[in-house]
Order: sequence, then structure tokens, then C-alpha cells
Amino acid sequence: MRVLILRISSLRDTARSATHRLLADLVRDALPAAIVDMAFLPPRRAPRVTGLLTGCGLADADLVLVTNAFVREALNLPWMLHANGLAPWAGDRPDSVPPILLGGSNAFAAQCLVQPDGRAVPDALFFGEAEESLPLFLRRWYADAAPAAKRERLLHAADGLDGFWITGALPPAPLRQAAGRALPPPARDLPPLDTEAAGTARLTVALGCAAFCSFCFEGYERKPYREWTAAELLTHARALKQACGARTVELDAFNLNHHAQLGELVEGCARLFDRLAFKSQRADGVAACPAVVDLERAAGKSSFTLGIEGISARQRAFLAKALTDDEIAAAIQALLGRRIRELKLFFILTGHETPDDLADFHDFCLRLKGWLNQPAACTRTILSFGRLVRMPNTPLAFDRLFLDEAEWRFAVDGVAAVCRRTQLECRFAFDFPDYLGTQLLAACRHDHAQAVVALACGGLTAHGPWSPAETARLHAAITLGATDTAADAAAFPFVQRAVAPAFLRRRWEEASQALDTGYCLGAACLGCGACRDAAQRDALTGRPRQPAITAARVAAVAGIEAEKRRLTPVYRYVTLPDEFAGHSPEWSSARLMQLLLAEHPDWTDLLLSAEEALFGWGDNRDRLVIPAGSTVIALRAWEPHRLVRGEVYSGLLCHDDDESVPAPFHPGVFARAELVLHTRLEPREASHQAGAWLNAQRLPHTLRRLRSPEAGPDGQAESWRLDLAPAALKRRTVFALDVLPGPHGGASLTLCVSPKANLANLADILPPLVTHPHLVCTRVAF
Repeated sequence: MRVLILRISSLRDTARSATHRLLADLVRDALPAAIVDMAFLPPRRAPRVTGLLTGCGLADADLVLVTNAFVREALNLPWMLHANGLAPWAGDRPDSVPPILLGGSNAFAAQCLVQPDGRAVPDALFFGEAEESLPLFLRRWYADAAPAAKRERLLHAADGLDGFWITGALPPAPLRQAAGRALPPPARDLPPLDTEAAGTARLTVALGCAAFCSFCFEGYERKPYREWTAAELLTHARALKQACGARTVELDAFNLNHHAQLGELVEGCARLFDRLAFKSQRADGVAACPAVVDLERAAGKSSFTLGIEGISARQRAFLAKALTDDEIAAAIQALLGRRIRELKLFFILTGHETPDDLADFHDFCLRLKGWLNQPAACTRTILSFGRLVRMPNTPLAFDRLFLDEAEWRFAVDGVAAVCRRTQLECRFAFDFPDYLGTQLLAACRHDHAQAVVALACGGLTAHGPWSPAETARLHAAITLGATDTAADAAAFPFVQRAVAPAFLRRRWEEASQALDTGYCLGAACLGCGACRDAAQRDALTGRPRQPAITAARVAAVAGIEAEKRRLTPVYRYVTLPDEFAGHSPEWSSARLMQLLLAEHPDWTDLLLSAEEALFGWGDNRDRLVIPAGSTVIALRAWEPHRLVRGEVYSGLLCHDDDESVPAPFHPGVFARAELVLHTRLEPREASHQAGAWLNAQRLPHTLRRLRSPEAGPDGQAESWRLDLAPAALKRRTVFALDVLPGPHGGASLTLCVSPKANLANLADILPPLVTHPHLVCTRVAF
């Protein structure tokens, strides 16, 4: 069975997301033999959807799982289907086209893809967390071999499972949102994606959010708050390290400083991984427990973000942020006092700002400026502002919409002027056309879906920022006015959400009166209805909001990090497999870790990093290309002596020549490297391209033809030599370059270069052969 996981944003924008990785693990856990591939939003000029791992297209898969994480990107799904020759509406696609299942954090606001009668772009929608329902669905789908229409087969596979709605007709009974309670399945071995995030694993330490911010759909759709113990998470982290080849772990939660065992978890991860990264945390948590900052600083974190949200106490009460002026001051001073490198403060403008709110914001900025002017202050501070998007299924869905840019001018110009007067750096998250488009799609009704999908098929996509003209086209299709609300959309009324509708209405009434009743963690139950029983409620209300972090724990983490910095790498010759040719240093590092830990699973707690140490090291990565074949890798581990035992040198660590790396070894430094570059160009054209490459580096040479023994009457199998002039050889950049007929077509360039040669440019102008690695290193001399 072939499953394609499709992100409807670009790889660049979603590389650090863990959703596609989680889906892949769920698929492989349910169906170990399944072939899993991943695809991302293709560019406009080349819209064909292609899997990055196998080249699978949309029509080649047996099942397509689509993740819709952001409001605007929903438009990309019908655009992709239309651009790939498929009908945008599920009912118009034949049964031979694989089913398309859409889920993700924006599923509850994807009404622009669903008509009032149940006709929809995806064949199925999934609402909630997939950890429990999706594997059951997949096993049923795979086991159902009886010939049946696609929709009937989907209905059978989803029968009785939370979260699934098979589109085409409204469901006969209400659906219940799916909620996960178990840890994600063990991570499966998949090749990493070649991005900057290769080698980074995201460890979800908790599900849901305990807060009730009135603007945030995650605080109402992802209830109740659930967390796992540090021991459970560290076991899962080891599996992630092995499967992903991770040297970095990112601890992920909606509010990380709510986790009861955060100190123990950070200490365990600091020893297991080379680097740690941390997701968001609440400002009131920092104020109440500044030791959280000490812990994260000890683990290497230097840039912090605090969501202040409202520009005044009244605005924060409207947004239900549960954050006082004193807590903000305490949190900021705690961070500045610890000399962090960068502090980002995020604010949300609501459109309801008054002169009094701006005056309060001005007072805050003056206090902030005073803290920053302290002699020991050395922190870059950035104030970031965004306009409030009223989302369905939140209390502020009942608020009126602000669709006229003039209504925002007072607040936008006001906070910008305050920042200028107080000489504080500020920025705005996105321009008004993007805001308006997002708000229109979030508040649109099901009866707008046909017009919106037609716009997408006509070319309106979320590939980048929108122009005013593009947003005007969307506004003409989504006829909403200033008196409309997002609640009027009545999006997916047949789904039973985690939080009761009456609770949403009550929270809106409180917000509209600037009454902030806080959130449930460590306090009395607020009666949202998300907890299934009294035990689950008591687990939340009967525990502290902040973890207990001791000075000894902080010192232990700081000691671990200091010990890492003192580790001496072990350098080892290796012969890299063909798959490494042309990949980035980040991908190569992750793949090395994967292969080494698969060969030596007992190294999981030992090995911290594995890096290619010649061609992709330091400044070399700007000029050279990591080849297959001979190179040196750097291994950093807690017990380096265990990496130099003779019995471990098998598999990847077994080099063809079995030489030892010269001592002392300096990463990235070598005298010469002999390489072979395979290209599909014929020798004559390849030689001219190679000559142009030499000219670009100001290396004079003479192109000389050599008659090959294999040459036919037409001379097509000729070989070429580029004889470098003595002046060029003195520069010690390129020492030799021959162009020979390729063993299976095309041409093979044999060249000898130093690290000064710009191999990356040569690889760019000589397209690779499909059947051979683009670049192979046969020998390195020091």
C-alpha cells in the first residue's frame, strides 16, 4: 500500500513541523509494509505534485493524507488538484483516483472547501488528534479487499471512529472530535528530508492547552491538557533519535513551562542529544518560576519569545490572556537580568483599541526602555504586532469583523508611533491584504465554498503574500460585511467539539466586559466540559501550574553542556554510499546518525553527532559539494574510546583503504581530492561547460581532444582534456580535469581539486545522470 502525505505549504515553510513525521509513523505503525512518501506545495511554474522519497504522484498513491495547518493554505488543495489534472470536487473524481483525507489544526476552519450539502474537495475530513483513530482506519482500509465504490469503502473503514466524516452528504448523526491519550507510536526509519531541519526531532511533551485565551482556537479545540512523564518521554526520545538521526531535540508543547517534570526531562534530553531547543511558554509561568529561564539558559537557549498579546490590561482581559502588568514586568526583568541575547514580545491588535489603551502601552514602553538602559542590559528586544483574526470555535468568533483597513489605522499607527518615540524596534507580522484574506477565509460560510474553489482553480493560491487585487477578488467571492461574525459561518455544525458551545458563549460575554476568569490548571474547574470524568478534572485542578526546578537541576544541565564542549571528536575515514552525493551537510549528518545507530543501537545514549568533516565543513559548504565515496567523518560521543575499537569498523565505518586519519587532523582541510562527476551531457558539451567553469575562476587552460578507443566513426565517444596553464596550476585550485565518455551514456569528468575550487557551480551546470551518483570522491590527499 502506497500512502502519500501531502503538505499544502512549501517544504521551506513546513520543514520544522512534526505533523508529516507523526503521520508517517502512524501509517507505518498500522501497516509496517506500507510505502510512505511525502509531498509539499509545488511552485506555480511546475505544479506537479511529486513525492520526495519515491517520486510518487497524486494518482500513484492508494491514499493521500493532507495536512491543513493554516487558514490561507486551504486554497492550495483545490489549486493543486486542478493543476494536476484532477477535478477539485471529490464527487467528480473517478474511483480510480485515490481518496484524499484532510485533517490538521485548521480542519475546523476549512469550510471554504465544503458546500452546504456536504459536497467537498477532500473525500474525507478528520477533526481532532489522529493518534488513535487513524491507525484503525488504515488497517480497515487495507484489509477491505472487497470491490466497492470508493465512498462506500471509506464509510466502512471510518465506521464508529471518532473524528472521521466521509464527505458527499451530511452525516446522519453527530460526529465526535477525536482526542489522543496515548503516546505517539515508535518512530520509524525514514530517510530525512533535505532541509535545514534535518537532524532535528520534535518531541511532543504534552497535548492540549490548559488556557482559555479568547482568540486562540487551539485553547478550545485541543482540550483537555494532557502530559506524559519524563520517563515515558525519554524512552520515546531515544526512538526518535534512532529513527530520525537527530542530534537536536525540540521540546514541543503549547505552553512548555506547564510540564510538571520539565527539569528532569531537560536534564535527560541534554545528555541524550547534542542540542536542545524549546517551544513557547507562558509569560506568567516565567514570572512565577524564573528558574525555568535558568534551566533553558543552561541548556543553551538564548532567544526568548513572550506572548503579551494585548497592549493594555483591558485588552489582555478582552483576549483572556490571564496576565497582569506585574507578571509582565517580572517576566521581562527575569529575562533581561539573565542577559539573554534576544527577547521578542508579541502583541495582538484587536481593532477595539482606544486612546487609553495606547497611553497604557506608551507607559509600558517607557518602563521597558528603562530596563533596557540598565548598564548590564545587552539584549536585543523586538516588539512584534499582528491583527486579530476572529476564528470559528473561539469566544471571539462572536465579535464583529474588522474588514476595512481604515478601522485598523488608529491602532496600527498608534503602536508604531509609540515604538518610534521610545526608540524600540518593532515589526508587523503581515500586511493588511494577507490579514484580510485570512479573516475572510476563517469567517466564510459553507455557501461560499463553490466560489472560493473556483478562484483557487483560477490561480489564487497561498504561495506568498497577497496583493490588494488578489484579496479584492476573494472579498468579492466571500460577501461579508462589518456586522458579520465568524460564528455566523456555523462551520461543521454536526461535529461535537471538546468544549461545549454554551461555554464559548459565556466566555465571549466575559471577554466583551473585559472580565478574565483565568484558566483551569491548578485552579478551580471552569466547566468547559472537555474532561471526560472527575479524575481527569482533578488531575488538572489539583496540581501546580509551574514545575519545581531546583538549583541543583540547573547546575546539572549546565555541567552536561560544559562537558559536551570539552569532548574531542573522533575522526574516521568512511566510504559514503551513493545516496549522499549532492546532499546538504544537515541531511548528511542526520543520515550518518541514522545509519550508525541502526548498525550500533547501543550507541543511542552515547553518540551525540556525526558529521561529514571535509567537503561540507565550515566555509567549504559554500564552494564544495558532499560527494559519495571517500571522506572523513567527525564523531562526538560521551565515551570516545568506544568508537575506536576495531570491532566497530564494519558497515559504514569500513573504508576501502583502511587508512587512519592523519594527526593532527583539521576539519575541512585537505591538499587534493580526486573526484568523478557524472552528467547526462555528451562529452563535447560537458567539456565546454567545464571550460566555462574554469574561466569563471580565472584559470587559463587549453581544451584538447583525445581520441578514445571506443570512438565511433561519428567521433561521439571522444574524450577531452583541459590542460591548465602553469599560472593556473600555481593557484592550486584545480590540478587536472578530463572529460570521458560515461560508462552508461553521458560523460564522466575526472578532476583533481583543492578546497578552493567552486565545485558547487560545476555541479549546477552539469545535470546529473539518474543511474549514477552525481559526484564521487575516489581519493583524498592531505
